[in-house]
Amino acid sequence: MSCKLWLLIALLLLATSTTAAAQVSAGESTT
Repeated sequence: MSCKLWLLIALLLLATSTTAAAQVSAGESTT
């Protein structure tokens, strides 16, 4: 059970970090 929880947390962190990086790169390119 805890293994799945850690996997979910890791996926969430990865998704948030990738989206944040994409937003930053997009903002830099538009500016």
